[in-house]
Amino acid sequence: MPSRIMLNPGDIATLDLTDPRTHAEYDLSEVWRHLRTTRPFHWHPSIGGAPGFWVVSRHADVSEIYRDNKR
Repeated sequence: MPSRIMLNPGDIATLDLTDPRTHAEYDLSEVWRHLRTTRPFHWHPSIGGAPGFWVVSRHADVSEIYRDNKR
């Protein structure tokens, strides 16, 4: 398996997380680390007509969101 290209966290504005090729072709380790550290809640804009969505990058935040049944 060929190695994947490491992406710079600064590329997040142009990154399409809905495209499976993004995850197959690129190493997103630094992007995820950057998001967890600086922007744990990141708005991924609408791309190609698909709706935008929130990216929640920290496990503790995801767990808290799933446990909150009041909102």
